[in-house]
Amino acid sequence: MIGKQFKCASFRKVLNYLHNKPGARRIGTNMGSVTLDGLVKEFHESRKLNLGLKRSVYHVSLSVIPIEAMDDDRWMDIAEDYLQGMGFGDSQYVVYRHHDTAHDHIHMVASRIRIGDGSIVSDSWDYRRSEVLIRQLEQAYDLQSTEPSWDKPNRAPTPGEFSQQKRSGQPNIRQKLYPILNWATAHSDTMPDYIQQVQSAGVEVRVSGQGISYALEGVAFSGSKLGRDYSFVGLQKYRGVSYIPNRDDEAIAQLVGIEQGASQMAAFEVEANEKAIAQLDSFDSQEHTTPIVQLDRNCQLQNRAKQVQLEL
Repeated sequence: MIGKQFKCASFRKVLNYLHNKPGARRIGTNMGSVTLDGLVKEFHESRKLNLGLKRSVYHVSLSVIPIEAMDDDRWMDIAEDYLQGMGFGDSQYVVYRHHDTAHDHIHMVASRIRIGDGSIVSDSWDYRRSEVLIRQLEQAYDLQSTEPSWDKPNRAPTPGEFSQQKRSGQPNIRQKLYPILNWATAHSDTMPDYIQQVQSAGVEVRVSGQGISYALEGVAFSGSKLGRDYSFVGLQKYRGVSYIPNRDDEAIAQLVGIEQGASQMAAFEVEANEKAIAQLDSFDSQEHTTPIVQLDRNCQLQNRAKQVQLEL
């Protein structure tokens, strides 16, 4: 089961969309009204209990894979358990069922203002709480389990990235980063090694506490935004990159404290890295050297330089 949640300011706009969708059905509510205007009016009455809250609308959709057999009663049981689990047990809500996609799904609209005392339903960590709750509901209702968003190795492109890629016909920055980061994790034993390999492909790396971020062509992503594997903890847990603070912190500080592009790096790799960045910048016009091939060359050069240092 997949859940998507949104918070917004207008009950009217959300309900107009849900109520007027072709084939839409209202399958349940704890409110007295059954008409669109009546539901909007009731929601607006509850809003008066806490005028300071701007985004008082909680909208969430739940969908199941096509093979699941669902009826209205089963959906309503799931909807009520979900709303209760997310803290909306004392809030107004209405549930619609849609059939406009291959995945049977429902939409729930609830007020974030509790009807009894006007208090606000907390949205702290609500995305993670929702994922955990959905896993519990899948077990309780014997539904096919889906992978939580934070457990996916890679994140899907955003709508903006998808549109830009469609217009330009070129891979977006996220798609350019994945093969570089994957290659680096496969050829690095420690966190400083990993950072060094990523930097050698022209990617800027920043480390702050237990967080890591990457920037390429002026576009930056935190590791967690790219997927679980690319966060500081994920690199250790899922990719086997070793990190020991006493051993690595000084080396990491030296690496991330160096600017990228026209920058200085460790003496034995300056020349190789400058060539790598130049080839990446002019990839389309030169000898079709891919970032991964260049990374492999850099790795060989670095290993030779290290061996020379050891012999000295």
